[in-house]
Amino acid sequence: MQFRSRLIAAIGTLVLGLGIGLVSAGAAGAATQQQMIRIPTGAQIDVGAAFPCAPGDIVITVASGHDHFFTNPNGDFWENATIQGTAALVDPVTGTVLETGGHAEAWFGTESNNGAQVFHFNDKAQFPSGRIQQNGQFTVNANGIPVVSRVTASCG
Repeated sequence: MQFRSRLIAAIGTLVLGLGIGLVSAGAAGAATQQQMIRIPTGAQIDVGAAFPCAPGDIVITVASGHDHFFTNPNGDFWENATIQGTAALVDPVTGTVLETGGHAEAWFGTESNNGAQVFHFNDKAQFPSGRIQQNGQFTVNANGIPVVSRVTASCG
């Protein structure tokens, strides 16, 4: 799960930076709120380690993407993002590009319903050297107890 910590941190930053106003409005009993934000073309998003398929992190240079936020009057919150673009494998320590020429897609998000929290992701990348697909979920119940923690990867 550690190799996904950057992705979870990025989701948290996105939620805090872009969605906090919506969460406040929803929690205050306001009407249902939603917002769609376009992720800028050319933004680089590190979706995390390509382990165990390849060395380095998968970094996507966004060709298209969006982030969708939704709250309801109960204070429940959903945020989901989708991106696609060119992919590179990059050494996370040195920043050295290890492989280019790939295409990648990623979906990730978070939900908060009745005090339970769910974080999820799914990414796939196709490089000249092969295919990488990863997905995972981390769920914490309303009592703050982790009840799901899984990450899977397939290489080809």
